[in-house]
Amino acid sequence: MHADAERVPYPDASFDLALSEYGASSWCDPYRWVREAARLLRPGGWLLFLVVSPILTLCSFPDGSAQAGDRLVRPYFGMHETDTPAFGTTEFQLPYGQWVRVLHEAGFTLERLEELQAPVGASTPWPFVNAAWAHRWPSECVWVARKRTA
Repeated sequence: MHADAERVPYPDASFDLALSEYGASSWCDPYRWVREAARLLRPGGWLLFLVVSPILTLCSFPDGSAQAGDRLVRPYFGMHETDTPAFGTTEFQLPYGQWVRVLHEAGFTLERLEELQAPVGASTPWPFVNAAWAHRWPSECVWVARKRTA
């Protein structure tokens, strides 16, 4: 099925697992899609999603003109909708604490947050971060949450 992750045409409590790998978790508003995932999941259901790390967002040039550097070039507080004109994209990103709040308010318990590190000698096809950067700082995060049963 092809559908908008902010308005999925399925009844409440239809699924045991919701998974997003740079889909809804990157391209949809987290204030909408996380609540929609909670609606779709049965009590005890799992939400797993992969997103760009907030640290990578902070170190990426707003115009997308260069790879991520070792300096903060965007504000941390107030992160939400991030435009990158060079790629013609709008992504959504939140500070870590706000992700936790959004998950909690939607009825989830955060089970785990994995910040991924590139191994020594890795290579990457990404135009905005190289493997050496991703070995020093997390370029991706995997969030694992469970819908509360009561």
